[in-house]
Amino acid sequence: MILGINTEEVDGYFLLNGRLSYALPMLAEGSEVFLALENLTNNTDYEYRPDYPMPGTTAMLGVNLALR
Repeated sequence: MILGINTEEVDGYFLLNGRLSYALPMLAEGSEVFLALENLTNNTDYEYRPDYPMPGTTAMLGVNLALR
Protein backbone atom coordinates (compact mmCIF):
# COMPACT_ATOMS: atom_id res chain seq x y z
CA MET A 1 0.00 0.00 0.00
CA ILE A 2 1.41 3.37 -1.01
CA LEU A 3 0.28 6.44 0.90
CA GLY A 4 -0.02 9.86 -0.75
CA ILE A 5 3.03 12.07 -0.70
CA ASN A 6 2.59 15.76 0.11
CA THR A 7 4.45 17.78 -2.53
CA GLU A 8 2.87 21.16 -1.70
CA GLU A 9 5.15 23.78 -0.16
CA VAL A 10 4.50 26.55 2.35
CA ASP A 11 6.43 29.77 2.96
CA GLY A 12 9.24 29.76 5.50
CA TYR A 13 8.54 30.97 9.05
CA PHE A 14 10.26 31.55 12.39
CA LEU A 15 8.81 30.27 15.67
CA LEU A 16 10.10 30.62 19.20
CA ASN A 17 8.90 28.18 21.84
CA GLY A 18 9.83 27.89 25.52
CA ARG A 19 9.31 25.53 28.44
CA LEU A 20 9.89 26.06 32.16
CA SER A 21 9.72 23.20 34.61
CA TYR A 22 10.11 22.62 38.33
CA ALA A 23 11.04 19.19 39.68
CA LEU A 24 8.73 17.57 42.24
CA PRO A 25 10.93 14.84 43.76
CA MET A 26 8.64 14.64 46.83
CA LEU A 27 6.01 12.96 44.61
CA ALA A 28 8.32 10.65 42.67
CA GLU A 29 11.69 10.86 40.96
CA GLY A 30 11.14 12.44 37.51
CA SER A 31 7.88 14.24 38.41
CA GLU A 32 7.54 17.91 37.49
CA VAL A 33 5.18 20.82 36.99
CA PHE A 34 5.71 22.77 33.78
CA LEU A 35 4.66 25.78 31.73
CA ALA A 36 5.08 25.48 27.96
CA LEU A 37 4.72 28.52 25.69
CA GLU A 38 4.49 28.13 21.93
CA ASN A 39 4.84 30.77 19.21
CA LEU A 40 6.20 33.48 21.53
CA THR A 41 6.66 35.80 18.56
CA ASN A 42 2.86 35.62 18.00
CA ASN A 43 3.43 34.86 14.32
CA THR A 44 -0.10 34.25 12.96
CA ASP A 45 0.94 34.20 9.32
CA TYR A 46 2.33 30.68 9.02
CA GLU A 47 1.00 27.23 8.23
CA TYR A 48 2.25 23.64 8.42
CA ARG A 49 0.27 22.73 5.32
CA PRO A 50 -1.30 24.96 2.65
CA ASP A 51 -4.65 26.41 3.82
CA TYR A 52 -4.07 25.14 7.39
CA PRO A 53 -3.32 28.30 9.44
CA MET A 54 -1.79 27.96 12.88
CA PRO A 55 -2.69 29.85 16.09
CA GLY A 56 -0.83 32.72 17.70
CA THR A 57 0.81 32.42 21.11
CA THR A 58 -0.48 29.51 23.21
CA ALA A 59 0.32 28.32 26.74
CA MET A 60 0.01 24.98 28.49
CA LEU A 61 0.36 24.32 32.21
CA GLY A 62 0.74 20.72 33.29
CA VAL A 63 2.14 18.09 35.61
CA ASN A 64 4.19 15.04 34.68
CA LEU A 65 3.92 12.31 37.31
CA ALA A 66 6.43 9.51 37.27
CA LEU A 67 5.10 6.18 38.51
CA ARG A 68 8.01 4.21 39.90
